[in-house]
Amino acid sequence: MGFTQKILIVDDKSENLFALEQVLKQLDVTIIKALNGNEALIAILNYDFTMAILDVQMPDMDGYELAEFIRSEDKTRYLPVIFLSAVFSDEFHVFKGYQSGAVDFITKPFNPDILINKVKIFLELDLQRLQIKENKDQLEDYVVQLNITNSQLKDEISTRVETENKLRENEKKLQELNATKDKFFSIVAHDLKNPFNTLLGFSDLLLKGYDYLEEKRIKNFHQLIHNASKRGYNLLENLLEWSRSQTGRIKRIPSKFFVKNIINENINLLNSNAKKKNITLKSDVNDELTAFADINMLTTVIRNLVSNALKFTNSGGSVCIKATDIQEVVQIAVTDTGIGISDENIEKLFRIDVTHSTSGTENEAGTGLGLILCKEFVEKNHGQIWVESEKGSGSSFIFTLPKHPHPDDLKLLESKN
Repeated sequence: MGFTQKILIVDDKSENLFALEQVLKQLDVTIIKALNGNEALIAILNYDFTMAILDVQMPDMDGYELAEFIRSEDKTRYLPVIFLSAVFSDEFHVFKGYQSGAVDFITKPFNPDILINKVKIFLELDLQRLQIKENKDQLEDYVVQLNITNSQLKDEISTRVETENKLRENEKKLQELNATKDKFFSIVAHDLKNPFNTLLGFSDLLLKGYDYLEEKRIKNFHQLIHNASKRGYNLLENLLEWSRSQTGRIKRIPSKFFVKNIINENINLLNSNAKKKNITLKSDVNDELTAFADINMLTTVIRNLVSNALKFTNSGGSVCIKATDIQEVVQIAVTDTGIGISDENIEKLFRIDVTHSTSGTENEAGTGLGLILCKEFVEKNHGQIWVESEKGSGSSFIFTLPKHPHPDDLKLLESKN
C-alpha cells in the first residue's frame, strides 16, 4: 500500500519510553514518542496514527484525559488506545479506562510477547480497514471510468454495502470477544478465588486448633468448607462448559426425548439442596410430552435455573418446573416464590458485557455465568429464553425447545448417517 503504520507511545519517564521502543522495534512500524499529554496532542495533529499506547499517571494531563481527547476528535475517534500502567490491578482503574475509550490494558511490568501480540492484532485490523478502503476507492474509479449502467451500478453498490456490513460484523465480534475475555478473567481473578480463600482459611484454623476447638465449632468449620467446595466445583463446572462452548469443542447431538425424564433427573439431583433450605421442589409435566434437542445441554440449562431458583428462595418457599405443549414448541418454566428481580436488573441478565451478581437468601455467591450459559445452550437448540419477575414476588425463567427436528438438525443427522 506504500505507507508505514505509526504508533504513538506516551510516558512521562524517558526510560519507560526507551524500553517500550526497543520492544516495538521488531515490528515494521514508525514509533513517535511523547513525554507528556501536550507533546502527544502536537503529534496527533501532525501525524496519522494506527494506534496509541498511553501511560496513565502523568503530570498536567493524565492518560484518561488524553484518551478522552482522542475520542472527541473526528480524526482520531476510532484510534485504538491501549493503556500500559501498573494501576490496572485495581477494578476502579479498569472501569475508568473503559470509560475513557480504551480497547485494552497491559499491566506494568509488561510481558514483551503479550504486548507484541496485542499490538499485532490492531495493526492487522488497520491493514484490513485500509485494504477495504482501497478496494472501495478502486471500485468508485471503476464506475467513473466505465460509465456502467444503472443496473450494474446497483450491483456494485450492493457489493460495497455487503463489504461494509462484514466490517461492522467483524468489529462487533471483536467487541464480543473482548467482553468474553473480560468476563473470563473477572471470574478467574475473583469468583473462583473466593471459595479457595474460605477453604484455606478454615482448614488452616482446623489444623492449628483441632485439639482445643469445641466440637460445635469444628462441625461449623466443616460445613463452611463443604459449602465453599460445592460453590467452587459448581463454578468450575460452568466455567469449563462455557469455555468448551466458546472454543467450539461441545458437539451438539440432538435427539427426541421425554421431557419429564430429564426434569425428574434434575429434581433428584437437587432435592437435597432444597431440603436443606426447607423448600418444596416439584414438577408439573405430562408423561408423554417430548422435545427435540441436545439432552446434555438441556440438563445444564435446567440444573442452572433450578439452582438459581433455590438460591433466591427463602425457607418455606417452593420451586416448580412446569412444561407445556404450545403448538410446535415445548415451553419449560422454572418458577419460584423467591425474592424476585427488579426491572433494572432483568435487563442485565443473560448479557456477557454486563457484570451482575446477587447473593442468595443465605448469602450464596454467584457470577451470572450460569444464565449466560443457559441462553447460549437454549439458542443453540433453536429455542428462546426470557424471565418474568417482580421484586419481592418471585420469578419465572422460561425457555422453549422445538418438538420436532429443525432443518439444521436434519442436515446434521444426514451428515452422520
